[in-house]
Amino acid sequence: MTNTRCSDGDLDAVQPSAQQGHERLQLIPTPQQDYERLQLIDTDRLIVKCVQQAGAGSREYVELSTTLLEVGVGTLTNLGKNNLLFPTLRRRRIPVPSPPQTWPNDAARVIYLSVRGTVPNFMRKQVLDGGWDPARGTTLKTFFVTATLYGFAREYRIYYREEIGCHRWEHCFDDVVLLVDSDPSHGPGPPEDPESIAVDRDILRHLLPPDTDPDLLIILVRSSQHFTQKEIAEELGISEEAVSNRLRRFRCRGHP
Repeated sequence: MTNTRCSDGDLDAVQPSAQQGHERLQLIPTPQQDYERLQLIDTDRLIVKCVQQAGAGSREYVELSTTLLEVGVGTLTNLGKNNLLFPTLRRRRIPVPSPPQTWPNDAARVIYLSVRGTVPNFMRKQVLDGGWDPARGTTLKTFFVTATLYGFAREYRIYYREEIGCHRWEHCFDDVVLLVDSDPSHGPGPPEDPESIAVDRDILRHLLPPDTDPDLLIILVRSSQHFTQKEIAEELGISEEAVSNRLRRFRCRGHP
């Protein structure tokens, strides 16, 4: 590696606004946008190289961490203000319970905590350790925003449990049904990121009674991810009819 240092101009050049990050998530790119994205990726590659050379705790490290925090908070906040945050999570097969009535008052705090909690791990794994791969065609900032969605799901789950006080099955049934019956318009299949499987399972674990049968938990997780009953049956090694019966009893009786 050559001994390249990042100038202030270099760092300023890769600080897209939160709105830009939001647009990159939402819009189908035009040829011009593709060209601009490739330019951003080239600049991101330089910044990552500079931060790797400077090391953790350096000025470059702190400035990039601050930029990521601002972009992540701004993007999730904009998604929330436009009522797109929870639909975006479900499109990525990250099912979350519907927000409680207190959510508008707490959204800013939960978003900030989730993004702040995502930054250190992202900086270590994706920047310092070279996990971010420019060849995949995703800018560092967009890659980070995707990571914040999973971080948000974890932080929101903690908030939801504390806010709702979900200790009895009767209080949780509607939210579990919401996860299982969420919009399947994106089609069946596994989640884009394997981590979402763990997120789904953790959310349902905290909504369901602690003694819930493991097979039922898998059935509910897979149903929330829009796997067919045949696919679920093959995974568990049981009949399709058994899967159907478990789901029917679950919906009709409100308990396992």
